[in-house]
Amino acid sequence: MNAKSKRKGFTTYLLEGLMIFIAVVLGFISENVRQDITAKKMTKEFALSMVEDLKSDTTNLKDYIAYFSLAGKNIDSINRLLLAKELKDIPTGKLYFYGLWGGADRSYVSNDASFQQMKNSGLLQNITNKSLLKKILNYNRLNQELLSEAQRDKLIYVEVRKVRGQIFNYKYNMVANTIVQANRIKLNKQKTDVFLESEPPLLTYDPILFNQYMELVRSRNIKNKVNEAKVLLHEASMLIKELKNQYEK
Repeated sequence: MNAKSKRKGFTTYLLEGLMIFIAVVLGFISENVRQDITAKKMTKEFALSMVEDLKSDTTNLKDYIAYFSLAGKNIDSINRLLLAKELKDIPTGKLYFYGLWGGADRSYVSNDASFQQMKNSGLLQNITNKSLLKKILNYNRLNQELLSEAQRDKLIYVEVRKVRGQIFNYKYNMVANTIVQANRIKLNKQKTDVFLESEPPLLTYDPILFNQYMELVRSRNIKNKVNEAKVLLHEASMLIKELKNQYEK
């Protein structure tokens, strides 16, 4: 084989190698582009799914806020009565009705399925709007704080129910609770007023037990529950708007 043929063979191998290299590079670039497009598509789908989760949260938060706002008002009512009058001078119907709310219980757990899927799949990093990402993470943090507070409160709630059971007769608690539940559907002021002025017997007038009960109720920080939930509701509403502006196109 002469020198010219050798050069031709070398050039052919070089071109073939270059073509293979270019094909590999283009394939690599193509795969990266495909993965990027897929990731962006999935990020958009999860972001819009998160909007639906947030809508569910706002509905549940509104119910949570309404319930504990009412509980707080009724707890304030029994507190004012006990501060203003002697126990024996207060209609026991009022003590039963307002005292019932010390054991108010309503759970709220954020619907964070889409957030968790994005977090576990690494898609959160595809949210390029850093301000939006920060708000998403902050919203999750606030939900975790409310959940931790609810777990702490559950321990106090159990003690509240124990002490309440030493003061109030279960039978009349059930009567009061039936009126409360009916009023949530349609207020029956007459029936409520009749019970408030009635005199169902207490199990005890022991001021130490009443004091223990009210201290436990106060420790539940019902108003703080409402305030924290209102902050969450605001954050959820803002997140819905921002996610829709960013991805609903």
